[in-house]
Amino acid sequence: LLFALLALGLADPIMAVTPAVWLSFGATFAIVIGAERIASALGGGARGGSRWARVRHSALGLVAATMAAEVALAPIAASVFTRVSLAGLALNLIAIPAMAIVEIGGWAIVLAAAVPGVPSILAPPVRWATRALLESARWVEIAPWLVWRVAPSSIVWTIVFYAAVAATLIVRRPRWRLAAAGAAVLALLVS
Repeated sequence: LLFALLALGLADPIMAVTPAVWLSFGATFAIVIGAERIASALGGGARGGSRWARVRHSALGLVAATMAAEVALAPIAASVFTRVSLAGLALNLIAIPAMAIVEIGGWAIVLAAAVPGVPSILAPPVRWATRALLESARWVEIAPWLVWRVAPSSIVWTIVFYAAVAATLIVRRPRWRLAAAGAAVLALLVS
């Protein structure tokens, strides 16, 4: 991830300081660092077992990844968009699998275009997933209370937030870890 960011910075230094890069790399970093910890805290166990246990494990992983990304990006969302949202937690349960079907299915259609009949067999699930992806965004209109307008986040509180999150991940003593987590929540609320 660091190598990709450095390569991007060398290729286009301006791109490295855009909100799109902050959001993309921030979400990816948060998922890599935090999703497994959050899943464990939520009771995610081993992958094996029945089909429903595997489905539960996958859904829990998706929720944990979404939570990690949403929390990590909250100060950026507040600063750039002057909004924070809880809608992403629910919407990503639809949007992420739908986007996977759209991307993989779209590539499969392109690669199988020369084979008669195959694209028409692959197209309906891609069409359904595209519709699900686009319609999921309308849920914010149905539940507007899940999105709040906020003032742009202060740089000081943003730094305090990220330092407290880092301390939460690094510190081993439970009391200090709890204090760091509390500082992160406070910084997020105050910012």
